[in-house]
Amino acid sequence: EVWLGLRPEEVEVDIKPAPKTENQVSGTIIDCGFLGQKIIYYIELKNKKIIHASMPTSEKARHPNFLPGKTVFVSWWHSDGVVLLQ
Repeated sequence: EVWLGLRPEEVEVDIKPAPKTENQVSGTIIDCGFLGQKIIYYIELKNKKIIHASMPTSEKARHPNFLPGKTVFVSWWHSDGVVLLQ
């Protein structure tokens, strides 16, 4: 089994698929939390793994529908990930 480490602030969340130049998975927002200057989203993938994604609170106005139950796409650039073998 191989794991991929990604910092929550390095992933992008959108309701539309990312360009094919990026890595991407889809999932469902299961929870979100307001932490002052950022919002943390907990996104459950089809394999039941959970990804944490964060975005500045100022971005919330651009994504008012990012609520639990919403299907979203999570993407990242290959250089943002770290492969974890153990």
